[in-house]
Amino acid sequence: VLCVLTFLGSGMGIINSLTNYVNADVLTEIAHEAIDQTKEKVDEKVASGEGKKLAEKMISGASAMLDPEKLKQNYLLGFISNLVTLGGAILMFRLRKIGFWLYVAGTVVLVATPLIIFGASNLLSLGLTLGFGMVGILFIVLYSLNLKQLQ
Repeated sequence: VLCVLTFLGSGMGIINSLTNYVNADVLTEIAHEAIDQTKEKVDEKVASGEGKKLAEKMISGASAMLDPEKLKQNYLLGFISNLVTLGGAILMFRLRKIGFWLYVAGTVVLVATPLIIFGASNLLSLGLTLGFGMVGILFIVLYSLNLKQLQ
């Protein structure tokens, strides 16, 4: 069941990464327009205080993530890590223990990518890292419970 879930998740990650890599310039333009609209709404609805500072920091982080070259690097590393985790799942499906270690390596790359590309001070990259990390750790723990059945 874990392998099938990984096949689906990694497969979708591969397709998503490739599609976004090709369309990074268009996605950047669309996202900049959305951010500009969000800035206007924040200025209208949030007068001041901590809420406004947090919103401005989030908007600033989103803007920093919209460099097309950084996005392409992010999508390329996402493609590679999903390919590695898919390969690891295929090997584990065939009861090969090396697949587990490939899966772990791919997960580490996937989790570290936002921090490497966008920096640890960016709230959105921290959020992506946290999200990928929680799912990755869960799957690593679940796979490790079955290591004794792998050769």
